[in-house]
Amino acid sequence: MSLRLLVVHPKTFLKQNAVWVHGSLNVATKGRPETVGTTGVGKVFPVMMQAARGKSCTDKAGANIPCWEIVPATSLGNAFLAYYLPYRQNSTTSMLLGDKAHLFLTDNINGCTFTAGSGGSPLVSHLNYTVGRKEGTSIDQTKIDEEIDTLYPAGGIQALKKAQYRTDDQFPDVTVVGVCDNGHWRFVYQRRDLLGNNRFQLRSVHSVKSLP
Repeated sequence: MSLRLLVVHPKTFLKQNAVWVHGSLNVATKGRPETVGTTGVGKVFPVMMQAARGKSCTDKAGANIPCWEIVPATSLGNAFLAYYLPYRQNSTTSMLLGDKAHLFLTDNINGCTFTAGSGGSPLVSHLNYTVGRKEGTSIDQTKIDEEIDTLYPAGGIQALKKAQYRTDDQFPDVTVVGVCDNGHWRFVYQRRDLLGNNRFQLRSVHSVKSLP
C-alpha cells in the first residue's frame, strides 16, 4: 500500500483504513525531535506502510477494514519521505515543518494534545503532562494549556485536545497526520476505540480544527 494515497486523499484513506505510527520511529529518534542544524526545522525520514501485525479493526457497521503501520523504510525503493515528531512522557516536543516532504507524522495519541501553528512552515507540538508528573495519573490539561500559551503567544493555532477526541468512557487511540498541498499544511486525525486484545473499531475521521 502506497503512502501517496494517504497524502493525496487523507480523509478518504483514513475512513477506509486503520493506520498506526509504529513505535520503532520513536526508538529511532530516542524520543527527541531531530532537526536540521539550529533552524528547528525537522529532518525528513524515509518511511513505508506495511500490514499491521496482530491488530484488527472494524468500521462502525462491524465490517473488517485493512490495518496498516507506518514504519522506517527498509529500502529506498519503497521509501516515502515524512517529518516525524516523537512523544515523550511529561514533556513537550516541537519542530517546524518545511518543504522537503509532504507528509507529517506524530506518535499515536490517547490523552495528549497536538497543536500546529499557521503558515507554510508551522510549529507543530506534541504535549503530554500528567498530574503530579507521575506516569499513569490523569492528564494535566491545565499544564498543557499553559505550555500552549507559551509556545504560541499570538494564538491562531489548530489543536486537538483530549476533550475533543475522548468524549465518552471508551479508550481512544488516535492517529494524527499532516499533509502539505501547494505549500499549505493541513492536519487530519483518525479515532479508534480499543475493544481489547488488539481489536479496534473505527469511530471517526476529522480535520484538526482551529482553536476558538
